[in-house]
Amino acid sequence: MKIERMGIDAYRNLEHLVLDFDDVNVIYGENAQGKTNLIEAVYLFTGAKSFRGARDSELVQFGKEQAQLQIHFVSGDRPQTAMLQIKKRRSATLNGIAKTSAAALGEEIKAVVFSPAHLTMIKDGPAERRKFLDLALCQIRTGYKKLLSDYNRSLAQRNMLLRDIAAGKMSADTLFIWDGNLARAGAKIIYQRRVYVAALEEPLSRIHTGLSGGREQIGAQLQGAFDYGDLAVEELERRLLSLLESARSEDIYHRA
Repeated sequence: MKIERMGIDAYRNLEHLVLDFDDVNVIYGENAQGKTNLIEAVYLFTGAKSFRGARDSELVQFGKEQAQLQIHFVSGDRPQTAMLQIKKRRSATLNGIAKTSAAALGEEIKAVVFSPAHLTMIKDGPAERRKFLDLALCQIRTGYKKLLSDYNRSLAQRNMLLRDIAAGKMSADTLFIWDGNLARAGAKIIYQRRVYVAALEEPLSRIHTGLSGGREQIGAQLQGAFDYGDLAVEELERRLLSLLESARSEDIYHRA
């Protein structure tokens, strides 16, 4: 895939801009001129949220009702056009046809971004590393975004139920439904992350060996609450469910 032209209107500090791209492009300029904003605008076409953590409403230029982004790109040998309109939320079209959601553009448009903020993967906790894996998997695994959504919905419902149980409004016996949903989605997520990390290990090792002149070796492994090993999805689900069940009393206590 290659982006050939991009149009930007009322996006952050970029009021109106039309750019034609070559095979390799260097974007340079003074501070606060919009270089990172441009990269961010391109990345939004993958269907992901801003890699800087901004809400959609924060992407619209101050005083304007909406921002509009458009790219002309070639995928395979086929020229295509994608458009994003940003208000409080994003809407998208591909070749003039409305998509069900802006996230659906990720089925056609892929991109990788690396910024200084990504060093938080090393400096901060495991949540940042999970986020990095999830952003990549949402682009390359059909249905992964829905899987994350199902997991987060089940987690929110379980937490709400824990508060009601702690307040004496609900019985603890009702937890098994959400424990099951959470373990089921969680097992599939762990499996997908593990497969992805395993696929990264060979190129990671090869590239690092080249950079270090063979003096250092590096590996990658997914670690969690227990040893994932080569466990199948069904066994991962069983172990996650066991962990949730053993933690019920403590979870309820902390919601009291």
